[in-house]
Order: sequence, then structure tokens, then C-alpha cells
Amino acid sequence: MSTILPILPTLPASPSHHREKCTPPISKHSLIASLREDFNLQTDSLLFSKIPPELRNDIFRLILASYDDELAPYDAHKPYNFPGYRFRRRTDTALLSTCRRIYLEAHDLPVSLNEHVFWANHHGPPGVKYHNKPIAQFSRLTVEQREAIENVHIFATSYWLEKYLPGICKSSVFRMKHLKITIRQVDWQGWEYNHPLTMISNGWTACLKLITNLESFEMELEIVERDKLQLEALMKMMQPWRIQLANDRVLTTEGNNVAHRRYTGPSNYGGGVFYDFQMNKWSWRGGITHQDAASAPPLYYVGYTLLWKAKTV
Repeated sequence: MSTILPILPTLPASPSHHREKCTPPISKHSLIASLREDFNLQTDSLLFSKIPPELRNDIFRLILASYDDELAPYDAHKPYNFPGYRFRRRTDTALLSTCRRIYLEAHDLPVSLNEHVFWANHHGPPGVKYHNKPIAQFSRLTVEQREAIENVHIFATSYWLEKYLPGICKSSVFRMKHLKITIRQVDWQGWEYNHPLTMISNGWTACLKLITNLESFEMELEIVERDKLQLEALMKMMQPWRIQLANDRVLTTEGNNVAHRRYTGPSNYGGGVFYDFQMNKWSWRGGITHQDAASAPPLYYVGYTLLWKAKTV
């Protein structure tokens, strides 16, 4: 899992509800132009005199890539504990403060390398600033940093996609090359009452045309294995979607197969909601503890992912 990245040294450092104002902020330009005027080439350093730029860039990428903080695991019984997102993520940017030349060569790597993750509901991890406000987060970046963003991942409900994503896409700060949307078990309407899965309309996808640099789009849907057939029907319905983009391009799943995986997950999300294995359904009962959940049989989930790639038409 990836946390929101800290602001890089070009700006002061920094470690709800659904609706966000989409008024573009005053543009904040990078200091790179002024930094280029006078800096030490560091020719005495083997890093710059002996190591070729391509290898040096690989070193910088390795150092600035985010990683799991194994001292900060997520609660196993919370919705934000998700495959690939079991720990808080860290991004160490101390390298950028060592010298001006390193900064000039690597300043945008923490933004471009690492995934920017948002939880567009109340099911996000504690202590993550702007966890459900992408516009607020991206407004804090410089124009140059925003242009460097490659991967954005949003955990959302189908209601949020239809109600709020179109407004967010209108903002000039909401930019990325790849956008991934995940709908989890707890994001389906009426999941705790065992309601059938709600069909996802594709009307909201029209707003993706406003993200002019978008190159690919991914939808990931999760459900307990009991409802696997319902999810497969949804994916079959979505696979033919063709999503119009700017510049005579279209997003299509053509040539991309549905990816799927099976894994264990929580059987108790708190608040008295738990999975009754005898009845094979979600139920309500007070007094459920994490110890009760730990002693329960594994609850299997399935996840299906569709990938759309941009093609010229």
C-alpha cells in the first residue's frame, strides 16, 4: 500500500467529507530554473565522475522508491488492510538534501515512482492527511511535480464514482498517466445486509476524457467468494466498455484479459458485523471481538481486475 507522498524540498515539508472544491489553485512553479544557474558539478565525486547517468538514475530510483514500514502494520480487521496494502508506506527523501546536483537529477522521482493512494470514503487508514481529498493533496504540489505523477489509486464506492469523480476530473491539478479504481467488499451498497451487487453504469467514465495525459485505466472489484458469480457477471458487462479520451483516443480492454486472484480476508469488520460461517452470510451481533475473528475459519475473497489502454482511433 502507498501513502500520500510528502512534499519535496521545493515546498515546506509535511508528512471529510467526500465533496471537494475543484477550483484550481494558484500555480506554484518549481525552483529548478533558479537552481540550475549556479551549482557544483561534484566532479570529484565518483558518483558523478565514474558512474554513467543511466546507472546513477537506477540508484536514485532504488533509494527514493517507497517501501513497507513493517513497524507500522495495519489492523488486520480493518477494510484498508488489503492485499498489497498491509503496512503503512514510507518514502525517504533525505537523498535530495545532500547536494544540489542530486536534487536537480532526482527531485521528481518520489512523485513519479510511487503510487498516490486515496480512500474516497471513511474506510481509510488513520493518520494519513488528505486520504480522501486528491484535489487538496495535488494542489500542494508544484506544476512540475503534478506533471510527473504517473500512478494514482483510489478506493471508492460506485456512488462516489458517479457523484464526485466527475467534479474532481474537472480540476486541472488532477493529472496522472495511470488511474486505478478499487471497489472492495465493504464498498458495495448494502454488503452488510447481503444485498446483491449493484450494477455499475459507465456514465461516470465520460469524465476521464478531462484527464488529458491519461494513458491507462484499471478497475479492480473485490467480493467474498460466495458472491463470485455475481462479480464475474459484472466484469463481463464492463469488458466491452470503450471510454473516449482527448486527442482522438479511446480506452479499450482489447487484448487484455481479466486478471483474478483469491485470498483470505477479514470476517469481522467491527461494529457488530461479522461473517456467520454456518449461515454463510454477513450477520449482526454485539460483543464480537478480534479474538473471536482470529479463531474463525479463513474467509476467502476474490478480486477481479480489468485494464483499459489508450489507443488512437
